[in-house]
Amino acid sequence: MKMDIEGGESIILEHVAPFLAERRIPLCVSMHESWWTRPVDRHWFRGVSSVDGDLSGWNDVLELP
Repeated sequence: MKMDIEGGESIILEHVAPFLAERRIPLCVSMHESWWTRPVDRHWFRGVSSVDGDLSGWNDVLELP
């Protein structure tokens, strides 16, 4: 699944990352930190085998279940 929601990552990732990990669905996220209402927490990615990329700034992150 690819996510590019222009700053909404910090709202959605807390719920979608564990949901996708349980179903073994990879996630590619395009991060837009300057628009976040709160920081992304690495804890939201528990249950995934790897997170490639930085969870801050303007970049892409790949989460693999």
